[in-house]
Amino acid sequence: MQISVKTNARTQMVDITSQVQNAVRQSNIKNGLVQVFSMHTTAAITINENADPAVETDILNTINKVIPWDDHFKHMEGNSAAHIKVSFLALLKLYLWRVVLLYLEPGREYTFVSLTDQETAM
Repeated sequence: MQISVKTNARTQMVDITSQVQNAVRQSNIKNGLVQVFSMHTTAAITINENADPAVETDILNTINKVIPWDDHFKHMEGNSAAHIKVSFLALLKLYLWRVVLLYLEPGREYTFVSLTDQETAM
């Protein structure tokens, strides 16, 4: 199962919680593991709360302040900031008021999510 996400801003977080939940439902797997991952070096998965939308804004504002887009990076593609920002994001446990958010480089399409049936995986 794959989830595709297209970005439309230079710095953006996209809530993919409902897509992940739908993928799990559609899989009909009763007992297993959901692995949400990115094979892209300019996209990261993080889990945080969504009770207050200001949290997402604060995260984006802070990461852009700490790692500005134009800081005379050497990488030829011009997306060094995205690579560095992604390196700082970590995966946490999903609890109440937390959602799966993707931090993505703009203008690219990304594919995520792998479902494993525990009974057939062994």
